[in-house]
Amino acid sequence: MNPGITAEGFASHQLPKRRTGLHLKWLARSSWFGIGVWGLVIYLVIVLLCSSIECLSLWTGSPAVWDTAKNSAAGYSDIVYFNFITILTIGYGDLTPVHFGRWISVLEALFGLGIFGLLISAVTVKILAAPSNTMVFSRFAYYCLDEQRFMIIFVNTTRSLLENVDISSYVKLGGKWVVEVPRRTPFIGLTVWTFHMKAIEERRIVAELADGDVFRCALSGQIGSTTFSATTEYYSEEILVIKNRDELTEFKGFTNANLASDDVVRMFHYQPEGSPSLVSFVSSRRKTEDRSPDKTEINSI
Repeated sequence: MNPGITAEGFASHQLPKRRTGLHLKWLARSSWFGIGVWGLVIYLVIVLLCSSIECLSLWTGSPAVWDTAKNSAAGYSDIVYFNFITILTIGYGDLTPVHFGRWISVLEALFGLGIFGLLISAVTVKILAAPSNTMVFSRFAYYCLDEQRFMIIFVNTTRSLLENVDISSYVKLGGKWVVEVPRRTPFIGLTVWTFHMKAIEERRIVAELADGDVFRCALSGQIGSTTFSATTEYYSEEILVIKNRDELTEFKGFTNANLASDDVVRMFHYQPEGSPSLVSFVSSRRKTEDRSPDKTEINSI
């Protein structure tokens, strides 16, 4: 850092010591059952810890919980019951903390409120967050020779319309990015969709394609009041060269697709027999051009 620059106002530009958002990643991976089990386990650990301390106090002759009805120290089972009531901040008055038991009850109640608040927050985030597989992309991307465009296949896996969806696409060609202006579609329904980016001439791809070049696509939109986003990336080995998408658009199974259907799965991961990868196609074209009469004549000179 420049000695003349003070730390004030610089915090928003400082890199964190570690990457953030781990709790959101954990929530996305966790099931409802898993979140509930973790909450229950944490509650039980605190209750049993406090109960153990208060039960030990009985041996010292200085009870931490008093049974007001019997006017005597609470027994072991009563102490466990008392702590379950305390952590839930209910309190019926039949059992009362005394001596150092009061401070244990205060801490236990604070932990209980905190855990309950965290569980409510986790459930809220889980409900509002878009499913991680809202949008699923096919195994391959495609370069259609007739249209001379890159194409992808994707499907909305939810039971709802995806609204105000922006679709962006990028191709890294010869180390340089070809970027298309994002397109907006009012909605994406339950059908399987195919999407073309703007035309890129075949001869340009043959001339410029290099190792590490990729085709990327990103989508963002809304499911009700929830925002979702999804991205995919295909290297040239994962891009198939096909003549056109006529067979895909004529396949009736993509309308209100049954995602468990073998035919839908087969067509979704469309791989016509003999279709080469983009890198193989370009390599073959370059060899053909090198053997062309004009090139042979130039090389002989």
